[in-house]
Amino acid sequence: MRSIIVCNWLSLDGFIAGPKGETDWFSWSDEIAVFYKQIHSTVDTILFGRKTYEIMAAYWPTAQSAAEDPSIIAHMNESKKIVYSETLATTNWNNTEVEKEIDPAAVKELKEQPGKDIIVYGSGSVVGRLISLNLVDHFYIMISPILLGNGKQLAAGLDHFVKLNKPEVFPFAAGGVLLKYSIS
Repeated sequence: MRSIIVCNWLSLDGFIAGPKGETDWFSWSDEIAVFYKQIHSTVDTILFGRKTYEIMAAYWPTAQSAAEDPSIIAHMNESKKIVYSETLATTNWNNTEVEKEIDPAAVKELKEQPGKDIIVYGSGSVVGRLISLNLVDHFYIMISPILLGNGKQLAAGLDHFVKLNKPEVFPFAAGGVLLKYSIS
């Protein structure tokens, strides 16, 4: 069965974005790019909320290989994408479909289909809902050495405690730390 992986940057005080959705504080490096390429080799489907989707769809289809790694561009553009949105009617990014809501049976069916794992970037409300439905299997959390003071939560709307296993910890030279968790 395919797993759902939540892969997000997190400030030291627990936010995935600033209060206005700012993400310019992520500490990117060649070392972190290697990590992302490793993740991309294990997934073929991306889940998004509308806001994260709109940010990604505005960037990746026209991303230039001089600024980004060609394999990351290919992954973002070629992967199947599902956007959960009550307001988004159409998409213009290839391999994208829109679902009005997260249907637990449909997500379970998606997990049972052949293929690689499924990943969620950003999308705090989607993450919160998937966790509440017990559909998330792993978390890859990149702790960035910054305090934001306020912002968007990792799992907005989560309605219960979730116990995680002891993490695998990977420090990065740029100052961040990757924590890999599985749900108990």
